[in-house]
Amino acid sequence: MNVVPLTPRRSIILSGLAVAGMCLSACSIRLHLAGTQVPEAQVASSVSAPSCETPVWFSYQSRPGIVIGLGYSQTVEGAYRNAVEDIARQRPRRLQSECKDRYAVRRSIESGEELREHSACETRVSLELDYPSINYQAEPLVCQGRAWVKLGLDQRSLVDRLAERLPPGDGTQTRCEGAIPLRKSRLCQDLALRAPGRGSLPVSLSQTDKRLRLTIAGESIDVAPAHLDQIIRWPSADDCSEWADFQTQDSPQSVQEVRDGSHYRLKLGAPSAAFSHFSLLALYEDGRFGLLVGNRELLESTTSSISLQARLEQGQEQARDRALIIRHTEPLDWRALPNRGRLVATSDSHLDLPDLMNVVGELAVKNFCLRSMRIFAG
Repeated sequence: MNVVPLTPRRSIILSGLAVAGMCLSACSIRLHLAGTQVPEAQVASSVSAPSCETPVWFSYQSRPGIVIGLGYSQTVEGAYRNAVEDIARQRPRRLQSECKDRYAVRRSIESGEELREHSACETRVSLELDYPSINYQAEPLVCQGRAWVKLGLDQRSLVDRLAERLPPGDGTQTRCEGAIPLRKSRLCQDLALRAPGRGSLPVSLSQTDKRLRLTIAGESIDVAPAHLDQIIRWPSADDCSEWADFQTQDSPQSVQEVRDGSHYRLKLGAPSAAFSHFSLLALYEDGRFGLLVGNRELLESTTSSISLQARLEQGQEQARDRALIIRHTEPLDWRALPNRGRLVATSDSHLDLPDLMNVVGELAVKNFCLRSMRIFAG
């Protein structure tokens, strides 16, 4: 069963002969998506009815913040695909061209009339899905070789979507409990204001079918890479600059920006009674990360340094790299990372973030130091 899969922040290109979200046999549809198919259980839940009238729910009525897509075809799969296209058409800032006959054709669908090819028009839509949150708004209806589907794209903020689903709580201050990068996140801070009195909210991050899922107080929601800066915030100790600093390669001079290809070093202070080891990770704004150093001992009574080289990715003119230094007493279990030996963060390394949360889950703010370096071309 070939059903359109949905993954966050991927381009959808739809081109060819289209009628109000329905692509006829002459269509050429190119869907640049990757991921799993729509679960069979969702398709199997379609309802067969003795009457072939258009269902009463087949309309654009919805709650605020939900973009509705209607799809009609001979199969649920085809109707699903057409409903996704209908959602894409309602985002004109991403349209490369407009189908002028769309509204007239839509009226003919809602009145139950037969679709006619003479109403077709050329259209090309480019859509970047910012939210992995397209869901059925009603059970698909199948009747005598005809299918109706109603989808909804939830465009509300993560905090609004979660706030309405949280349990009532015990009346005490709303606070997240979990790994420190999660409980100190902007999302948890916003929830404390948006949904007061909910008490302790356990928060965790998991990965399923190459998607990240955030769970707060038992309520789960898929998150796109673009939202990682909302759900994860790396802490940094107040005295961080006293024990970790970027310097030029050959002198103790502090540096905050370097040219692409330049060498520099990270200087670490002498060990204290509380911390005898350190680990180093490279962090990227899109959630990717790489483990550079794991469980290295701090040299007794002296400073330690790590030689680094600035590298821009292809096409970049400048970038801001972040280094997360973690000082600790006992070695951390970096074996929990599936790709712990990888020094370069790849396009899917953000999917290892749940494992990273487990590694650092018991640490406190004093363990972390976040330093950044601006890299520029030429």
